[in-house]
Amino acid sequence: SKKELKCDKCEEVDPVVALCVDCEVWLCQDCCKAHKKQNKKHDITDVPSFVKEDTAVQKVLYCPEHQKNELDYYCETCDKIVCLYCTMKDHMGHKHNIVD
Repeated sequence: SKKELKCDKCEEVDPVVALCVDCEVWLCQDCCKAHKKQNKKHDITDVPSFVKEDTAVQKVLYCPEHQKNELDYYCETCDKIVCLYCTMKDHMGHKHNIVD
């Protein structure tokens, strides 16, 4: 299954192009430019470095903090997609759902 991401800043359906690792937010092109200007020291990772092709049709998203783990859970408490390790560490005790 394909996980659709939307920009956490503007919440538009514009394609997500980057992730700010410091803020843990997905960013579209416009918001990425603005975020880089406002947060010069933040670690902003382009999508291709953490989105890897699994099959010709499906993209698998990997956790930017735990690179070998797929982003399989949605943390309702934080409104973020997280990996299994995140649910047991930074998001422990939060409400999670498995992402299809």
